[in-house]
Amino acid sequence: MEHTGSMSGQTRRLKDTAADAAERAQEAAARVTARASDYAHDAMERAGDTIEQMTGRPIGGWMDEMLGYIRSHPLQTAVAGLALGYVVGKLVRRG
Repeated sequence: MEHTGSMSGQTRRLKDTAADAAERAQEAAARVTARASDYAHDAMERAGDTIEQMTGRPIGGWMDEMLGYIRSHPLQTAVAGLALGYVVGKLVRRG
């Protein structure tokens, strides 16, 4: 009977260790995700500022115009997207 109690204790410790490791991994993933999100947000702000400096228009104006065009010409936009994807795919495969 002692053997069963010993195994049960080992199983419990193994389960606790695995749960602790999973919790630490989840916390580490959350930290990495938060850092990546902050970096992406900062990059978007810098890109928006650069676009506004270069064109004199905020990025929101460009986005509104682009969305208006997409809504007005959905088929042409889809064909252009497919063509662009095809060309980029060929260039990436070549390199």
